[in-house]
Amino acid sequence: MKIAIGNLGGLTYALKASLEDLGFEVILPPPNSKQMVELCQDNLTSSICYPLKIALGNFISVKERNPDAVIFYSGCDLCNLPPANHLFKDIFNDQGWYPDIYFCEIDSKQNFIYSYFNLIKKLSKAPFHKIFWSMYFGAVKYEIFHFIDQVFYIIRPTFDDKAKCERLYQYYLDKLIQAQSISEIKKLNIELWELYKDYGTTATSQFIMIGLIGDSYSLMEPFSHNYVDKYLGNLKIIVDKWSYNYLIPQKLQENNDISNKLNYIFRHELGVHTSIEIKKISKYIQNDYNGLIFISPFNCNPCEVLRNLLTRVKEEFKIPVLEILINDHSSDVGENTRIEAFIDALNRKKRSKNYSNIYPIIFKKFSLIKFIIDPVY
Repeated sequence: MKIAIGNLGGLTYALKASLEDLGFEVILPPPNSKQMVELCQDNLTSSICYPLKIALGNFISVKERNPDAVIFYSGCDLCNLPPANHLFKDIFNDQGWYPDIYFCEIDSKQNFIYSYFNLIKKLSKAPFHKIFWSMYFGAVKYEIFHFIDQVFYIIRPTFDDKAKCERLYQYYLDKLIQAQSISEIKKLNIELWELYKDYGTTATSQFIMIGLIGDSYSLMEPFSHNYVDKYLGNLKIIVDKWSYNYLIPQKLQENNDISNKLNYIFRHELGVHTSIEIKKISKYIQNDYNGLIFISPFNCNPCEVLRNLLTRVKEEFKIPVLEILINDHSSDVGENTRIEAFIDALNRKKRSKNYSNIYPIIFKKFSLIKFIIDPVY
């Protein structure tokens, strides 16, 4: 049985590993590109959000390979994705393609595990121990995909040779994609730890740190935001996009004053994924990140709510925030110009803060010297 799944960061390869372990043939689309959007232009209106266009393009790009089934990412709190999945099915049928449709909820870890277990139990008819092993294998692979990014988000600013860094990143990414066993993944994990020790153990104290927040799909699929994360790394910026990061030191004790202020600003229920972003905002402020970059597709309803409340966060906590709204007409040149201006402002703020800390020390030393030379003073 041939199953098609769409691109969604490391989750794509984790599902592929799990399904192949159960004996399925998995068909993946090419990496996301402008071509994905072009493939669906005759089927979707221009006003629909960018991620949905890319998602449909993912499946149309593999239609000629005749998958027997398609797995849609779904969930109760993914904006317009659940109804769009049914629209996608109608589009397939209009084109003479009638694959079996399955849904995998990704609105929370718990719902994902439950829905994916039921999905593969229905598809494979495999014994439980085989199903659990395939899920475990996929989960381990998924965690290492996150770990690769966490390592390179920290060490990328330390490289003067950008091409060398990206070759190294691709090397480890390919190695993980091709890994066929837990032992291979564990060896790769050790290699990544050694790489971090060689390049990144002191990086967090040297470079500006920025937290990425916004739309979950866009943060997982870097093409959709024109690889802002890599661009920032090449500008000597450490990036973070997780609610918890293994490698960036975090304060052990929470600042209750900050927590109370954030709870007041975000006092209403805003949905599952938006709540995750609020948790990240709290972490970034608590741990003195230098700024935030808010990434969202144009016309994304959940993110628009968060975007409006960010103005209060900026005012209350004096933390700079850059907004990047994405659509299929976005230019990476224009975005990069805005990002560079934002980084310049952060650097000026950091230098100003450093000077303000140095001035009292210099003044005290000068006063002491003047007192010794001139007792009347």
